[in-house]
Amino acid sequence: RDWEATKDAEWWKEEPYIKDWQQNKHEGARWKAADEESGLESEGNTYPASPEEQKRREDWYKANGPRGVVKKWNAATEGDPEKCSVPEKHAREEFYRNGDWWKNDEARKDFKERGLDADALKFAAKPQDTEWWKQEPYREDFWKNGDKGKKWPATTEAAAVEDQGDKKAAPPVEKQRREKWYKDNWWKADKYKDDWKKNGKNGKEWKAPTQAEAESGKYP
Repeated sequence: RDWEATKDAEWWKEEPYIKDWQQNKHEGARWKAADEESGLESEGNTYPASPEEQKRREDWYKANGPRGVVKKWNAATEGDPEKCSVPEKHAREEFYRNGDWWKNDEARKDFKERGLDADALKFAAKPQDTEWWKQEPYREDFWKNGDKGKKWPATTEAAAVEDQGDKKAAPPVEKQRREKWYKDNWWKADKYKDDWKKNGKNGKEWKAPTQAEAESGKYP
């Protein structure tokens, strides 16, 4: 219930960040961070959000004190106001959203018959990547436009939707993390999923070892 009630709240609206703003204002190193991981590590002075974004947060803090959004499901330990790591938070979100999807009968049968070659290990029936920039429009922007993209580099999804990634860009460290994910997970694009769904083991594109080979049309 706690997750259902608070799952869509932006990370900076949580109690540790509004308290940082209340106690430290512009000296705070958590609330004004460009991304959640930087906020958790108190690196907001090194990787700050844009001035416009900081003002948006301050306006929200002024209207929603004193504790902001109180989430229990992403606590570091039970009852702890401090938060778990960002990867752990995503793992919990995935569990709450989808449950143990990989235990269903279809996935079990697929694995039993084909072992580590099972399609179920590569494509799940439900999406497993919950961070907004991992979704199809942002992957497409990365592959089509690279560093000139205005969606995938954005600090927030709202900025990405408005094509403001060049003006409201995530910190370099975060952009590097996204680039690595895009390159490592090229096969998660919709067209490769469609190839798998339509052709199964006879599909060619999704089985290619690299994206270049998939795109070439020459992979056997």
